[in-house]
Amino acid sequence: PSATITSGGQKVTSNGLSIKVLPEDDSTAASTSSSSSSAASGASAAISSDNLFIRPILSKSTVYEQEAVKLTYKLYTTYDVVQFNNKSMPDFKGFLKQEFERTGNTQLAYENYNGRNFLTAVLYEVMLYPQTPGEIVIDKAEFEAIIRVQSRRRTRSIFDDFFDSYTNVPRAVEVRPTKVRVKELPRGKPASFYGVVGQFSM
Repeated sequence: PSATITSGGQKVTSNGLSIKVLPEDDSTAASTSSSSSSAASGASAAISSDNLFIRPILSKSTVYEQEAVKLTYKLYTTYDVVQFNNKSMPDFKGFLKQEFERTGNTQLAYENYNGRNFLTAVLYEVMLYPQTPGEIVIDKAEFEAIIRVQSRRRTRSIFDDFFDSYTNVPRAVEVRPTKVRVKELPRGKPASFYGVVGQFSM
């Protein structure tokens, strides 16, 4: 809750804060995560797709022609990802698109997904406006993640063995194609209609 003090005869009140506490990983997820962490102790170790993946998230999967639908590519990881890059993006054929401008550093947040806790980050957001009715497929996308892993190889100096050594490992992450079902506009549209569908306020 907020806190209040009296200063110079006036009450000054702070804002309140909310803290979201995620549940523990379930037992199956915990064992999977443990084995994957052990496997990732060397720079050449395989990086599990269960612990590093990107979800394509649609605000709606069924819309009318010209109705806006937001597509978000969101990273989920249990690894220490230090950098990510867009390698190959869809051409969004069948849509008009408006990309969201990104300012500042990417914000990281924890999220419980399918019983496991992940560190998440929004990598890419775009608003899409379908131009024709029917099922439109958004092609796959590909990103590159740079993951910081601990290296257990012996260093040149015995003194150096007391300190951890880390290596940055690149890993390509492919995002599966996704579909949007586009319904035809209702018949009998007014003559003043110019192609914008949705709710608007000023």
